[in-house]
Amino acid sequence: MCDSESTKFLSFSAEQKTIEGAKALLNYTISSYDSENPLFILTAEDKKIGNFIGVCGLNPLKANKEIEIFYTVASDQRYKGYAVEITQSLIQYLINNHGYKKLIAFIMQANIGAQKVALNSGFQNYGLVANENFEDKVFKYVYNLLKNG
Repeated sequence: MCDSESTKFLSFSAEQKTIEGAKALLNYTISSYDSENPLFILTAEDKKIGNFIGVCGLNPLKANKEIEIFYTVASDQRYKGYAVEITQSLIQYLINNHGYKKLIAFIMQANIGAQKVALNSGFQNYGLVANENFEDKVFKYVYNLLKNG
């Protein structure tokens, strides 16, 4: 959370990107686990050697059984296919374990890498939308989790 390069495209506030803010966010996340719509944050590691790769998560949205995906890969682990692998793993997890209809990725216009990850993972680009968590319009990518969704 405190690595500005890894969080520059995430919608976290400047305070959340400090040590104190990251701790508060972690505590909030843990407290949400007992709620009806928990926020999930997971770490990703290299299966072979156990190195930290990045962080990913799922945030239930208020609309129509939708859930938002977010992730970041550590600077020294980028361009190795991890983001697609993380995204596809979360998709499979949601298909197998939850009743969500759609997985949503809000992606900043300048984040070309994340746009490629979304497309390579089967998302469709629904165009630019306003989102309260971002200053400028962002692309809304959607993955239908249900076959007839």
